[in-house]
Amino acid sequence: SADPHRFNSADSRNLAFHIFEPLIMPDLALGTVPWLATQWREAGERDWVFTLRPGIRFHNGKPLTPEDVAFTFCRLDSAGGSMSGLIAGVEKVAARETGMVQITTQGPAPLLPQMLTMIGIVPAPDGWREQYRPGGCANMAAALATLDEARFARGLVPGTGPYRLTAFIAGGPVELERNDNYWGPR
Repeated sequence: SADPHRFNSADSRNLAFHIFEPLIMPDLALGTVPWLATQWREAGERDWVFTLRPGIRFHNGKPLTPEDVAFTFCRLDSAGGSMSGLIAGVEKVAARETGMVQITTQGPAPLLPQMLTMIGIVPAPDGWREQYRPGGCANMAAALATLDEARFARGLVPGTGPYRLTAFIAGGPVELERNDNYWGPR
């Protein structure tokens, strides 16, 4: 699938992370390194605060915002699929001051940064300003309609990664185009 949230498999992640990036990237030593988030810290027993890297843009030019992160969690919860289990212990995701996201868990979650390495961020619809809460986010029906499997397969959902999808056939070839405006290493 071209949808980064459809399947929790190595094949799906390998394709997805060329197009959609996580807040934190896994490193070769099984640790984590800053990616879309430049830093993160625990802010109490159940809260984490993430600072987004400034200047990141989706392939369509839209800037990455904290609302995109909250929306990604809402989409994972609402769309089902095997990836939704990754956020089972998350109680709330909310935008804070400019460029910051707060994630509240149901209990202590020392492995939250590792879990976040598997979730590619997708853009929120224009004007979307909701928080993530388990069991449903407001205004999701219209938002989910703009992010269906067919739109992902046709490359119509922009990511922040080094490539954009130009052609996809399930079980067949995939074509990617270099993102000349990519923020990261080339």
